[in-house]
Amino acid sequence: HSARAEPPPDLSTGALGLDVWRVLRYWAEAPSETAIVDLRDQESWAAFHLPGSVHLPGADAAAIRDATPARRLLVVGQTDAAAATVADELGQPPAVRKVRFLVGGAAAWFLALELPTRLFAEQSPPRGWLEARDALRRWVAAPRPFDAELQRALELLAATPYEPTALGARKPAAAPGKKKKLSGGCG
Repeated sequence: HSARAEPPPDLSTGALGLDVWRVLRYWAEAPSETAIVDLRDQESWAAFHLPGSVHLPGADAAAIRDATPARRLLVVGQTDAAAATVADELGQPPAVRKVRFLVGGAAAWFLALELPTRLFAEQSPPRGWLEARDALRRWVAAPRPFDAELQRALELLAATPYEPTALGARKPAAAPGKKKKLSGGCG
């Protein structure tokens, strides 16, 4: 048997995939024309969903076209691959819509904007970070065209690598020069 080694497609860097900060910018370009479509199952939807999103569990491109007349769509899926597939189908001709998907899905949104990060981070947030996040939270609750203050807040959050690091339950690094203890096995 022979096998071809082909790298999997990198969906996270494609033109359709956007991180949380780029999604906010995409949404802010035309808030009244943008619809958020959530394709995740009922249990995931009930646990958390993006504000203002339409729940269409497992819907295909045709069902989404019928359900929402919006000119711009943001797709949130169970996985990035599922969201990318639907977003790609929605963007194919004769589509007249601009379609993107949220990389990391609802979990990425939750970790970036909803989680009380100060409780789970190993260090304090940088100066102005909490105020910027709160300004964007208020914008999400009542979307309108971005002003200069919101643009600065978005730029600050996008440029600052502050995140809830304590959630990873990482093991402390071994001391330099210390040998690993092997357990079990023969020899």
